[in-house]
Amino acid sequence: MTQTANREYSYVLPTQHNGITYRSRLEAKWAVFYSTLNIQFQYEPDGYNLGGIWYLPDFFLPKQQCFIEIKPTYPTDAEETKLSQLSIFTQKRCFLFFGGVSIPFEYPDTDDAAAYFPTGGCDYGYSWCECPQCGFFDIQFGGRSARCICSCEKIGDRSSNYDSEKLLNAYEVARTYQFTK
Repeated sequence: MTQTANREYSYVLPTQHNGITYRSRLEAKWAVFYSTLNIQFQYEPDGYNLGGIWYLPDFFLPKQQCFIEIKPTYPTDAEETKLSQLSIFTQKRCFLFFGGVSIPFEYPDTDDAAAYFPTGGCDYGYSWCECPQCGFFDIQFGGRSARCICSCEKIGDRSSNYDSEKLLNAYEVARTYQFTK
């Protein structure tokens, strides 16, 4: 098997971590990322009937009040439609991370994540960020930590903190984590 084929296979390889069996190695790596940052998450907590289409999102993050979907490649139109409908139905933000667990904007063509909003809108270029005042982790456009949903007083909305030391460490831990099964 080629290196590319091995990498593609690992995306769909069921992987056990901390007592949970994830449908893919990539989902398990994101679980490692969340655990490294002490971000509370629920894996596949509930399924939704979205106008006759059954959908089971990968993660729900209670403190961030958002759903996360993980895909190995750029999303299809059908995947984007489901996330948009989920956001409208639940009135929560939804994010689709595609590709590997990588540092945002590490490569020139990296958008990192797509965001879907309860209003029906969609945008790209979202990434994890850390509030420099309280340490809350959130997902915002361009990693703009001044937009975090924590209750800290914000000054402007242009400051980015997508490459804080804690985030960089979590990306590295998740990328290099060796699963036993």
